[in-house]
Amino acid sequence: MAKRRKPETDGDRVAAWLAHYCVHVKGEWARNHDPFVLEDWQRRFVAELFEVDASGRRVYSEALLGIPRKNGKSSLAAAIGHYLLSGDSEPGPEVISAAGSRDQARMVHDAARLMARRGKRLSKVVRVLRSEIHNDKNDGVWRVVAHDADLQQGTNPSGSVVDEYHVHKSDAMWNALAAGTGARQNPLLLGITTAGANIASPCGKLYEAALKMPDVERPTPFLTIARDKDAGFLMYWFGVDSDDVDIENPATMLGTNPASWVTPEFLTRQLGKPSMREVDFRRFHLNQWAADVDEGISAEAWDACQVDGITIPDGAPAYSASDLGFTSDWSAHVIAAEVDGRIVVQARGWPPPVGDGVETDIRATVDHHARSEAARLQMRGMLCDDWNARLMMQDWMNEGLPAAVWSMKPSFMCPASVSFLEAVNQGRVAHDGDPVLRQHVLSMRMRDTLGGWKFDKHPMNDDPGGEFKSDIGLCAVAAVSQIAQAGPNALEEFGLFI
Repeated sequence: MAKRRKPETDGDRVAAWLAHYCVHVKGEWARNHDPFVLEDWQRRFVAELFEVDASGRRVYSEALLGIPRKNGKSSLAAAIGHYLLSGDSEPGPEVISAAGSRDQARMVHDAARLMARRGKRLSKVVRVLRSEIHNDKNDGVWRVVAHDADLQQGTNPSGSVVDEYHVHKSDAMWNALAAGTGARQNPLLLGITTAGANIASPCGKLYEAALKMPDVERPTPFLTIARDKDAGFLMYWFGVDSDDVDIENPATMLGTNPASWVTPEFLTRQLGKPSMREVDFRRFHLNQWAADVDEGISAEAWDACQVDGITIPDGAPAYSASDLGFTSDWSAHVIAAEVDGRIVVQARGWPPPVGDGVETDIRATVDHHARSEAARLQMRGMLCDDWNARLMMQDWMNEGLPAAVWSMKPSFMCPASVSFLEAVNQGRVAHDGDPVLRQHVLSMRMRDTLGGWKFDKHPMNDDPGGEFKSDIGLCAVAAVSQIAQAGPNALEEFGLFI
């Protein structure tokens, strides 16, 4: 059998360029702005990514790199983006950073901006703006685009980086970036991602299609390389593909996490955290496509926190969270206070009124109860969902009550949800067994966002009977997290408006 010819590649030249111009901006090597020297797995990927044919044109115009979190994929993408802007031979290069949201797209771009500012050589080549990086010598530009940007007109990208492709609900962005490269000699569209919860997503479909390509190689049990040179597509996927894999085995952890700084000790600590679900560990740290199990607080964990007759004593320092429901949702007011080392939770809820055109009297319910409780307790923070609550909050503030805004946005609810789950699972929460509070807490569901997972309303929250309502539970998350997450300076540390 004839020996297979070693492919020609520009990979060594690219790796040398990255080490010469780019510097580390994350991790221990960032302290001294160490050169961006590729690790072995990165060098192999770059060597194949920049493979060229006999005419010198790149073989691959599209590529997908799937790898667990914390393995430096954003830094690698930022460095490759700089090469496409300043080291490639493409005249007038246009590089695009895109993702499922503008904030996510900025993660790669922000790493690239830091590289440009901290790298002595690179800083002499490019000009850094907030949302753009310019190379005036070759008329190149690297810009961030929103996930819903219209890319059909006016773009001619020579290079594109799509971050966390698994969160995209459609392939419109990917296809638009690919279609806009027609006039380019050596275009490159690079997607970087961890596995998602939905294999039917555009990223999941691309992953499954890659597994059916003509050339699929498994150099290790935890690395899949798929190639279609005729179509110009390459996929490197580090991860497990079976529920039967021993996720606590150090060999599994090392095999799926090729970066030298990700150790089994670090991953074992991650797996052991009370807030870490197995499904999240498999997705985030083993890069396995794993459906979200759509669960929240378990009944066993919540019932274990019941202490018959427990109350919050008069004069205790306390925090509260309120939610207003006028017609179809519950209204709620939940108080949390630390008593004898446990966070005691007390809740009041008001179901939606019955009858067309009837609304809940917020003044007679939430407002009256909140004021009554504030009169007997030392309220340190009174959060209120900002939906039609401004006037009530202004009244509270005018009376000297510590009112503040909270919302269901991931920036607040993701860390608050983690704190609440940990507090419940560790037995730090105490309640008196209120059946309505229990129903609302157990009806909450975990939902993935770009900022992490958070507790959210049950998918059947709109049910007429109210069986799946979770408004009081979500207020409990907001109230408890003020103590569990940040202690006495919770409002200031949350950055909430007071």
